[in-house]
Amino acid sequence: MVGKRSGVAARLKQVNPLLLNVHCVCHRLALACTDTNHTLKYISNVELLLRQLWQYFQNSPKRMAAYLKIQTQLKSVRLEGKAVKGVTKRLKKACHTRWLSFEASVKAVHEDYEAVLQTLAHFQESDAIASGLLTKMKKLKFIGVIYILRDILPILGDLSRRFQKGYLSFAAIVPAINMTKDRLHNLVADAKPMESLSRDIESFTDMCALVENIDNRFTDSSPVLEAFNVFDPMLVPDSGVEMRSYGHGQIEVLSNHYFKENPDKSDRLKAEWEGMKYHLRDVIKPSMPDSVKSGKEQTETTTEWCLLQLLKNIAVRQLYPNVIYIAEVIASLPVSNAWPERGASTLKALKTRLRNRLSTSMLESLLHICINAPKPSSLEGQQLVKAAVNAWLENRNRRKLPKQSGSATVTAASATSVIDVEDAGVQTDPYMDVSEDVIRTAVDIALKKLSLDEYDAGDSDSDWSDDEDCCSKNL
Repeated sequence: MVGKRSGVAARLKQVNPLLLNVHCVCHRLALACTDTNHTLKYISNVELLLRQLWQYFQNSPKRMAAYLKIQTQLKSVRLEGKAVKGVTKRLKKACHTRWLSFEASVKAVHEDYEAVLQTLAHFQESDAIASGLLTKMKKLKFIGVIYILRDILPILGDLSRRFQKGYLSFAAIVPAINMTKDRLHNLVADAKPMESLSRDIESFTDMCALVENIDNRFTDSSPVLEAFNVFDPMLVPDSGVEMRSYGHGQIEVLSNHYFKENPDKSDRLKAEWEGMKYHLRDVIKPSMPDSVKSGKEQTETTTEWCLLQLLKNIAVRQLYPNVIYIAEVIASLPVSNAWPERGASTLKALKTRLRNRLSTSMLESLLHICINAPKPSSLEGQQLVKAAVNAWLENRNRRKLPKQSGSATVTAASATSVIDVEDAGVQTDPYMDVSEDVIRTAVDIALKKLSLDEYDAGDSDSDWSDDEDCCSKNL
């Protein structure tokens, strides 16, 4: 799709050179990490080893129980029930297709390295797999790489989580990448986690290859994407001196990309920008809501809000047609496809093997609730829950149970009353005490309807006793 030579994006650019190819920033970061994984072969070995370690414990409840027990013994605590789950931790899977999930796996091994070794040592005599894993994990090189990855992966994880936000701004991409590269450079320069092991691990200085791979993945469209921050009204200066030259560099980059073969439109774009920046300062910026400025709602950035206001205004479209053309491009340009993948993950969690008979309408409603609904703890979420309950109750007449008294004591009568549940949605009234005469009358009516002989308890008992005698004699 995004191949530089014969990919779909490259072929479309041959038809229209103005197209801007934006590869998903989350996938770019993952590919940069994967490229580093191929460069440093031992990292691939560590990833495979951690995945095998996870499978070794995950596929055996006996081994997992022994591992958790050794953890509690090493931490010198005696806990029961849920408290054990809070102290003991399970290993995490290192997924090859999601390189950044490596972080959780490395963190789990680093925190409970001693417990892992003791558990493998316990099973090594009777299990060849445990013996092999123990031999590899006791090597100094493996320990050193775990220490290195423990400090590197959180840096990449922060960048990945920032890219996965649905309100990512164009202006934040390049600064976030530069900050990550600086943190990686500082980590290599300081070498604090590996001062005692760096002499035995030759791959430590090679981690700078990760910075080079990040540069290779993000340098294609970075100048144009960074120039889009000119539409952020919060960056527009208030003073007249800075206002004169504000945005000239960004507009020059945009005009060279979109109007390179049309000098007249390029000049008109620069002229229109001289008026647009004052419109951003005097009209758009003062009218921006405080919730958007502070970022509390986190539904849209200041740039997105500004672009929507410009595209709605017909007068602005007529005054600045070339600037609005750039604004339309920015508003329709996707930076990340994390949200559709998040929807696919939600679908997998909802429609499981045991719920594969869900109808399309029900599945669509559940997906809409899980993806777009507000948090239940928020005010809007509580209002929606109350409205949904009221709508369910008003949909048809439903029988309601009588309200119980407010007394906290349980009486003998209330303790004997049982509430029967017909199905998941209908509640029935408590059972009532029925006399023997009522039961006898119901039995007589049933016998007449079925054309059966009259029921005689005495005859039934005598026949049963005779049968018992016959059986005993035969025995």
